[in-house]
Amino acid sequence: RRAARHLPPLAGEQDKMNPSAHDQTTQQQKPNGRRAVGSSQTWTRYGVLLPSQQTRKLKEWVLTDEQQQVVNASGLGHLALTTGFTIDRSLLTAFCERWNNETNTAHFMGFEMAPSLRDVSYILGIPVTGHVVTAEPIGDEAVNRMCLHYLGESPGSGEQLCGLIRLTWLYRKFHQLPENPTINDIAFSTRAYLLYLVGSTLFPDTMRGFVSPRYLPLLGDFRKIHEYAWGAAALAHLYRGLSVAVTPNATTQFLGSATLLMAWIYEYIPLTQPQQKNQNTLLPRACRWNFGGTTRGQRKKVMEWRKDFEQLQLSDVNWNPYKDINPAIVPGYCIAADNICHSRTWLISFNIKEVYVPDRFNRQFGREQGRLYQVPMWARRTWSKGKDWRVEYAREIEDFHQLVGCRFIPCTEANINSLPSESIAGQTTTRCSRNASQNFSMMVRPQ
Repeated sequence: RRAARHLPPLAGEQDKMNPSAHDQTTQQQKPNGRRAVGSSQTWTRYGVLLPSQQTRKLKEWVLTDEQQQVVNASGLGHLALTTGFTIDRSLLTAFCERWNNETNTAHFMGFEMAPSLRDVSYILGIPVTGHVVTAEPIGDEAVNRMCLHYLGESPGSGEQLCGLIRLTWLYRKFHQLPENPTINDIAFSTRAYLLYLVGSTLFPDTMRGFVSPRYLPLLGDFRKIHEYAWGAAALAHLYRGLSVAVTPNATTQFLGSATLLMAWIYEYIPLTQPQQKNQNTLLPRACRWNFGGTTRGQRKKVMEWRKDFEQLQLSDVNWNPYKDINPAIVPGYCIAADNICHSRTWLISFNIKEVYVPDRFNRQFGREQGRLYQVPMWARRTWSKGKDWRVEYAREIEDFHQLVGCRFIPCTEANINSLPSESIAGQTTTRCSRNASQNFSMMVRPQ
């Protein structure tokens, strides 16, 4: 007799879900070593959070018209417009204190909130539906052949660390095309730009200034990049970053897209909004709040924001921030049906698996908030280079694909782990170059 029959428990989790409802008051965490929601001790001890994003060089990376056309068609073009976003670290820190890492929601006085798939699609202007962002496992020894296969260059020993490559290497090697570039030069440079773009904006991690080459197979075919749920993966990383931030031994480094979270806070909580904003920008919505550091001197301290959030009422929230958006101007790849954005599911990105429970913040979808149902328990997993997360999370991936109606199977240009080392400099590179040339030229072919 569940009140929300259209929101069934996650597939395979019925045995873990308690059918009894919780009160609609703030749910405190259980005595399991994690701090209670709203505790100030963590942040007064460590200070304010430091975002891991490093996007400065993206503004200096000038693309040709052909490259820009491919980037726009990939569904990731809007990300470049959100770079340089000024992060209010005190506000970011105070909000993180409200996060409950068991429910993946921020808890306030009698209600909960969280960034949703719909928020990601509007704020960043990227696709949130499609195939899950994951690929074959790669070990440290495969980094060079992965880069050579998809970028035509491999980083030296000083340009990689623990299976990651430096963003500065990508910029230095690929931001400027040769005087008479071949189609392969343009394709490799464009793919390097896209890797830098997603690594610095959507998936910043503990190793600041580095990115994993594991995303390269998903960027291999320019025609299929927009078919991946980049926004869902970005939301998974954001949820993970928030959950890591509230653990007892958390550091000051904030993982995930601080731009996404910052813009989301501005959209829904008017009292946090800076005085200046670009009212004319409709998509991506992050650009409405991206105006540099002009309000830096007006910012509050963590203690002041903490007090504001402790007193936040339902009436202080703008529950319909997107009412001014004209659906006609929203690209098709950004559109996600209400039933998708409002359904429980899993958010997957390689090893990261986070639960998505939008029924706990119904008001963000213009619905009445009913009883709060429990969230299934699950374990957060650390990165394992040899593990195939496509197999590990096969059931959860299938659940997501069924929800978003994704039926295609992504193709891979090659199995990187099976490429013999001695073939890298010869036939492998030639085959990759031919493929890169073919799918790039098809993308820029006049209609």
